[in-house]
Amino acid sequence: MSTNYVIYYCVHHGDCFLKTDFSEPNYNNSRCCSDPEITRNCYYDYLGYFTLDEKDEKYNLFDTNKETLKRYFDDQNDGYLFEYFEKMILDPERRNLAIMN
Repeated sequence: MSTNYVIYYCVHHGDCFLKTDFSEPNYNNSRCCSDPEITRNCYYDYLGYFTLDEKDEKYNLFDTNKETLKRYFDDQNDGYLFEYFEKMILDPERRNLAIMN
């Protein structure tokens, strides 16, 4: 079974989040933090989407590639690395925690 995930990055908090649909996130469904005043400052960059085959633990990126994502995370200069992103999408528990509804 494969599932599509849309990749968003909160510029304010320096973390990646996923959505299972193509709607844009907003502060009402933010996973960045629970403080409504802080989440109003969240800004999400769209980074592309991927299809994950959970059985084989393989993913395919669309609208982006590994090099582009690595460069994006490096340019943010906030400590978030491509390796964190890859661990998050391949680990079911981490992936589920990163999903915004």
